[in-house]
Amino acid sequence: MSERTRDHVIWHVRCHPGTSPDVYRHVLDLTAEFIPVVQPLPPTALVARLRGASAVFSQDPRRLAQRFLLQAVATYGAPVHVGVADTWSTAVTASAHAGRSEVLHLPYHRAVEAFLRPLPVGALHGTQLSLAPEREARLRIEPVLDRLTARWGHPAVRSAAAYRHVS
Repeated sequence: MSERTRDHVIWHVRCHPGTSPDVYRHVLDLTAEFIPVVQPLPPTALVARLRGASAVFSQDPRRLAQRFLLQAVATYGAPVHVGVADTWSTAVTASAHAGRSEVLHLPYHRAVEAFLRPLPVGALHGTQLSLAPEREARLRIEPVLDRLTARWGHPAVRSAAAYRHVS
């Protein structure tokens, strides 16, 4: 991963529901030890841009997120999920789908495409569509990505607004 790519990485940290305000504050403080500028998203989340943190700690963004996660659990008993991606909305969606690994890192566009392809549009952060279930089933990212690939001759990933196309 190049230095330029490392500087454009975003973490979205999601504490488990029901996390107490005190533990959430501790997680914010811990994040500040890794990254100087953190945007709290109360009651249980935060977002931060890595900007040089990978170079300071000599670790790639995924390993740095794993280190953060281990410290959060060991020090404060705060289980968290971390989404690591190059855009805010993708990092938020990744943290929501981190699963058992608790860190989901999407380091390049093909990884983002593979991650987003099977998700329904409603699973993307910011879409918040309220649709009938049969229409929701037809709103998938896969047909949109396939059409973009067919039209432009290479895989493409666009903003969430592009994924609202009904197949």
